[in-house]
Amino acid sequence: MKFLIIDDHPLIRSSMITLLSHFYPKACCLEAESIDKALTILENSCPSIILLDLNLPNTNGIEGLKLIREFRSEIPVIILSASENPFDMQRSIDAGAKGYLKKTELADVILSTINTVLNGETHIPHILQTQSNDIFNKLKVAEKITPRQLDVLKLMHIGKRNKEIADILGVSEATIKVHCRDIFHTLGVNNRHKAVQKAISLSIINT
Repeated sequence: MKFLIIDDHPLIRSSMITLLSHFYPKACCLEAESIDKALTILENSCPSIILLDLNLPNTNGIEGLKLIREFRSEIPVIILSASENPFDMQRSIDAGAKGYLKKTELADVILSTINTVLNGETHIPHILQTQSNDIFNKLKVAEKITPRQLDVLKLMHIGKRNKEIADILGVSEATIKVHCRDIFHTLGVNNRHKAVQKAISLSIINT
């Protein structure tokens, strides 16, 4: 058996290797600190399972998952993340992850999930099982945010005003006002602060 652990924190990788080596003494544990390094490893190796962190440097976590799935779709991937946001969980499962684990989970939960996935099944977090319709409906709202509106939201988040946003994006201030109006409408809010908070809660932007 072979595991690939993808995480930019050496301590996390080391902890997972210690855990896996204890319960799977014959297993080989590979590690990578980035998606690029992981893809290089996957060119010459075929792990039984991949444990992937969502928050890697220079890579959107879901995009990283999709890259791995495109490159080696036969290898199951479990997300191992600090995020407890159900929208991150749902997006991960939708993108092809076979499981989602919080880094704070106890060892027996981690091992149970790994065994479930190794048996060809998908581990669905409990919150998704109980709130799937609500999460799905909110994600549909998030998907209505366009790439340009996302740019505006990110700049709002760091405190930029409309004129500053317009200058940064190379458009008129009137255009930014239109984007803000449409963002407010999509998210069901009536001001910038609420728009940013709603976007964070839906994992449209990160804190």
